[in-house]
Amino acid sequence: MTRTLKERTFSGTTNPEIQPWEIEHRKLARLAAAEGIVLLKNEEHVLPLKAGSAVAIYGAGAGKTIKGGTGSGDVNEREKVSICQGMKNTGFQVTTEEWINSYDKIYDQARQDWKNDILSRTGNGADTMDFFSVYSTTPFIMPAGDTIRKPAEGENVDTAIYVLSRIAGEGADRTADKGDYYLKDEEHQMLADICAYYRDVIVVINAGAQVDLSFMDEFKNIKALLTIVQPGMEGGNAFADVVSGKVTPSGKLTDTWAYKYEDYPNSETFSHNNGNVETEVYKEGIYVGYRYFDTFDVPVRYGFGYGLSYTEFEISDYSLESVNDGKIKVSAQVKNIGEVSGKEVVQIYVSLSGGILEKEAHRLAAYAKTSELKPGESEKVSLEISVDQLTSYDEKRAAWILENGFYGIWIGNSLASAKLCGGVKLDKEVLLRQVKNLFPLKQELEEMVQEAGNTTARERAAEQQAQKENLTVVELHAEDFTTEVVEYKKNNALYEKEAMDFVDTLSEEELIDLAAGDPGKA
Repeated sequence: MTRTLKERTFSGTTNPEIQPWEIEHRKLARLAAAEGIVLLKNEEHVLPLKAGSAVAIYGAGAGKTIKGGTGSGDVNEREKVSICQGMKNTGFQVTTEEWINSYDKIYDQARQDWKNDILSRTGNGADTMDFFSVYSTTPFIMPAGDTIRKPAEGENVDTAIYVLSRIAGEGADRTADKGDYYLKDEEHQMLADICAYYRDVIVVINAGAQVDLSFMDEFKNIKALLTIVQPGMEGGNAFADVVSGKVTPSGKLTDTWAYKYEDYPNSETFSHNNGNVETEVYKEGIYVGYRYFDTFDVPVRYGFGYGLSYTEFEISDYSLESVNDGKIKVSAQVKNIGEVSGKEVVQIYVSLSGGILEKEAHRLAAYAKTSELKPGESEKVSLEISVDQLTSYDEKRAAWILENGFYGIWIGNSLASAKLCGGVKLDKEVLLRQVKNLFPLKQELEEMVQEAGNTTARERAAEQQAQKENLTVVELHAEDFTTEVVEYKKNNALYEKEAMDFVDTLSEEELIDLAAGDPGKA
């Protein structure tokens, strides 16, 4: 039988003329990047910087700003705007272009050497799978750059920006090594020199995930800290928008930044740390990210949902308004009580009832960003929480369960700042959705659990607080809920006949290759 495959098409273009849609897309990319930048520290209001002022910029990401991840995290674009270029575009005087240009040459040579090394070990990439294996296990480490020199007399530059960059993407785990999670010795020395030569230092984290921030305790004149993650092709312009004050930062952390690497619950066993890269055992269970730190009361440097602004907001009039058709409606009033315009993110968390199932202390249930609020301006923010979001999974019964008890509703602009605004109380257990355990464990797994009674004690404390403050508590009744039974169908009942006819022509090995996306046999 002859198989006909579709000819592959690409969404890119070789047309040198910039199209109108590209201009619109760049505007959106710039806006998204700016709104995602998180301001973590801003002592003495060092930010925003004065328009047109002189600033020294150092670090790997000054000219080689990481725009995105490797592998499937990469995107082709006509150009990418570095932090250096973005600052110049916005009118700042960058006094360290010579250092940045020198670094870019060092980087380009290191990158070429890395590429040549991989090709030499894989027969110039002749075998696709061999190449991918070597490539994914040989991450590129960004070089540190030249030694920082003391500014010449008369330069009169008080502010320096240090951009700490890390490459990340599919095919390689992060490592607890210098040059990845930790600073290289050369990077530490550069920071020490910068802090010795400049009065106000701003550190920028240009990385796909957390890095060690213990140096923040060492160098007291690091007055501002921002994380820009991987900000895309317009990253440099977006960064300049934020540090210039054109855009007031409104981003919030989507992860938790611990004081020490060892504070993360899987630090001992992750990837290479225990010498086993073949098997990863997820003993954390439900306690991943903020759920662990919050539930087990582990102190953090910067917590989930945290992020500063150039202005101040007051969140008040917390209200649990109604519970209808499985939806909990919550609202709050947000007022800009500062001196510049800005946006705030209202976050709703739920504390879960006690019972037989393991539960985290708080669970993010909804969030929303306000519109741009001028000084003195207010906005009412209303959000809905589905009762589905209060469920926990019972492995023994293969079902999503609502256990009876008190569910607290908390509102704030971060997990740490959230305040109890009310709650719902369920009289009896509800089996909300019945499913099947299709993939049972092949070996025993001992997951992390709380001490007995912790969940119930927290529930009781939240309920007592709600009563004491006379907060709205809505009574829910198990008899008002119905159980949804999920129906599992065979493939031939889910897909079109043409697709199934094609699949029936493939062998088991070919089906495995198709499902796994083997690049050597595509």
